[in-house]
Amino acid sequence: MRGFALVFNKIYNEWQAQNRRLTELNATDYLTGLPNRRSLEEYLEKAIARGSGNLGVVMADIDAFKSFNDAYGHMAGDQVLAGIARCLQDAVPKGKGLVSRLSGEEFVIVLPDADAESINQVAETILRNIQKQNLRHDIVPLTDTHVTLSMGSILWERKEPHTPRELIYQADLALSQAKKNGRDQHVLFSEKDYTFRLLQNSRSHDLEVESAMHEALNQREFVPYFQPKVDLKSGRILGAEALVRWLHPQKGLLFPDYFIPVFERNSFIKRIDLYMFEEVCKILRNRLDSGKPVVPVACNFSRLHFIDENFAERLKSIADRHAIPYAFLEIEITESALMDDPDAIIQQNRKLRESGFTVAIDDFGVGYSSLGLLQDLPADVLKIDRCFVQRDLTERKSIMIIRGIVQIAKTFGLKIVCEGVETKEQQDILSETGCDLGQGYYYSRPVELAKLESLLDGQGFPATPAGG
Repeated sequence: MRGFALVFNKIYNEWQAQNRRLTELNATDYLTGLPNRRSLEEYLEKAIARGSGNLGVVMADIDAFKSFNDAYGHMAGDQVLAGIARCLQDAVPKGKGLVSRLSGEEFVIVLPDADAESINQVAETILRNIQKQNLRHDIVPLTDTHVTLSMGSILWERKEPHTPRELIYQADLALSQAKKNGRDQHVLFSEKDYTFRLLQNSRSHDLEVESAMHEALNQREFVPYFQPKVDLKSGRILGAEALVRWLHPQKGLLFPDYFIPVFERNSFIKRIDLYMFEEVCKILRNRLDSGKPVVPVACNFSRLHFIDENFAERLKSIADRHAIPYAFLEIEITESALMDDPDAIIQQNRKLRESGFTVAIDDFGVGYSSLGLLQDLPADVLKIDRCFVQRDLTERKSIMIIRGIVQIAKTFGLKIVCEGVETKEQQDILSETGCDLGQGYYYSRPVELAKLESLLDGQGFPATPAGG
């Protein structure tokens, strides 16, 4: 029996040791050896449960780390991550806090019994140490890697109750501000900071929009409104621009500034743009089948579409599915988007025009492009931004600027649309400069389809595209 007990105890002790090793592995990030997300949340839970003392939570993120990985490969990236981990650990005295790897290139530091001075001191030490050293790696010979780190911190003074994930989320808000400020720096917030409150409200808004957008699209809550484009000389409607609205079941009619910036950031804008384009095609098909007057409709597209080499083919496929002549469809992109990646957008514009679509450059004059760009730009329509129209057009300088844009654009065969027309005086002056079409509240605000159809049916002209 004694021998059996010894064997049993040995097996039991080995089993316990194995369990401890497994527990440690489950609590540790394999690459850096730091505590992982699970350990971080457990540590924060205990710190919150203590019920006293301020708590500092610091989130750190390596700047442009994806670009580094793309350039040197993930093995080199792993070595840099391990080097950053050591820098963070060196800045936090042993037993005075927790340094953990959250995920990817993100790290979180928890500092119990902290104040603003101690949090800033840790952050400054980290930034100084990283700036001092080159994180040398041996994957790419003779390469020194200069990386920078952005950090955001929240000082929690227990004025409001929070969970571990809420504190990490708040530190992430501060990190996003550090990134916006130019990276390679530290931003510290307390819960009472006004900027922090604004960021919280902004992020809450984004989350609210993102949580509802997919179901809203499935339920067809996004609808096109239309703003007519009017011939400055005859006063006839020769076109319209489709503008998205959100018919929210609780909030009512929502305008683009409520949701489009969020969609641009999370790329949902691509789905909305194509959905709106198809809705316009359906409307045009219905009017063509009914023998009613039809005018070309302009649809807005984010710059994200123009980096897709299949963009033109995708639009052709949608238009063909509804048997819509391409001349009835105008593709709009803003001038500022054009400047982000002019080569890709010029190539896509060329494909679109070769297919038979009309291409328009929207908001012209608010970006930084030169008029010389027009000679290389495959476009049919130039839309002069409302900021030019809403100046005092009786001043010689204001009207000379518009006349100069019009004369150069006409040289390249572009049709001119002036946005933001609000008075008859503006219309008359713009007509004298040679502008072709006007768009603005003087003619009509963006309206529902039924109102646009009423306007078109009332003027009763043939169902052909302008100039077609």
